[in-house]
Amino acid sequence: MFSLKTTRLNPSKIGIALWLLFAGCCALLLRVFWFPPWFWWGLLIVFVFGFLGLIVYRRARGPIYVGIDEFGAFWQEEQRIERLTFVRVNGVQLIATLASQETKLRRFFWPSYRMIYRDSVPYEAYRLLRSYGAQQMLRQHTKKAQDQPTEQTSTD
Repeated sequence: MFSLKTTRLNPSKIGIALWLLFAGCCALLLRVFWFPPWFWWGLLIVFVFGFLGLIVYRRARGPIYVGIDEFGAFWQEEQRIERLTFVRVNGVQLIATLASQETKLRRFFWPSYRMIYRDSVPYEAYRLLRSYGAQQMLRQHTKKAQDQPTEQTSTD
């Protein structure tokens, strides 16, 4: 049985570095090939103010917590608790979807994924979440395999 007290999710240096690297590569490629310099200055100003606004928004929203209780893994923002269903587990990141009762149409257009990087929680908490996520994924694959009907060949 897994048990993990609620752990505060810290900002991840890995996630920030990946997004900045991606944004920098896209900006470099677009600058080299298409747009004039005045467009780049405008885009830089919008990007800087947008990034600062995002930082202020994240700080004002409060801390995010993640944990495991008797009902499974959960993600807690403010007073809202959402259950997690893990879709990918490895040594660097855990990717989970929110297991809420959303409509299929909303999930199709705006899927709710949550990423937990290994440097955003303490080491032992990450190991426990990774182990729980791996077992949850194995259980889901087993249920899918059992639910699929087996093909029977007839010898007529």
